[in-house]
Amino acid sequence: MGDGPLKSKKAIGTVNSGEIPEVLGTDPGSKNDLPNWGKRSGHDFSGDIEDAGFFRFYIRKDRLIQLMKKMLH
Repeated sequence: MGDGPLKSKKAIGTVNSGEIPEVLGTDPGSKNDLPNWGKRSGHDFSGDIEDAGFFRFYIRKDRLIQLMKKMLH
């Protein structure tokens, strides 16, 4: 995986449920990695924007989804 999932995990840990941190990354592979990571982690991948030489990723933190997944498994 690229730099996106690690940075996203750190960013998600600093915000409240429902908030959407912006994560900057340079690895093009993160465009595939982050939506998958969001699903596995119980967060909502809200999209990305390609900028000059880097990407801006947005993932909404959602603890409710995480708790529901744990209860169902």
